[in-house]
Amino acid sequence: MTWELSNEPQDPPQSWVADTSDYNKSLDPNHLVTVGFEGKTGEWWFKHVHSPESIDYACGSGYYDPLDLSEKSLMKAEEFATGFLRNLSAWSLDLHVPRPAEGNPSAGLYTARREGFLPAV
Repeated sequence: MTWELSNEPQDPPQSWVADTSDYNKSLDPNHLVTVGFEGKTGEWWFKHVHSPESIDYACGSGYYDPLDLSEKSLMKAEEFATGFLRNLSAWSLDLHVPRPAEGNPSAGLYTARREGFLPAV
């Protein structure tokens, strides 16, 4: 479905993102291209790396794994995730690119944690 340029590159050079995504599109115009960006470095970087025309959609990875199942820990995780997703969604809209929801079910959020966490996000 998608060519991901890198797995969560930290502040990739814009020229590399543009050149690599253009090259991928020239070889395979029938598949999507995204950066694979983590998104934790803020609005300017997020918009900067997702701005080339050859980038089809934005992405970001938000990591918050509570150490315990306490209500306080889950509330912090919920607060982080909703803010993170709200920001990425707004920035993606500014760029006029979609930001699909992606997930990794084996990423360490066990069922008990997910039951209290996922409905919020």
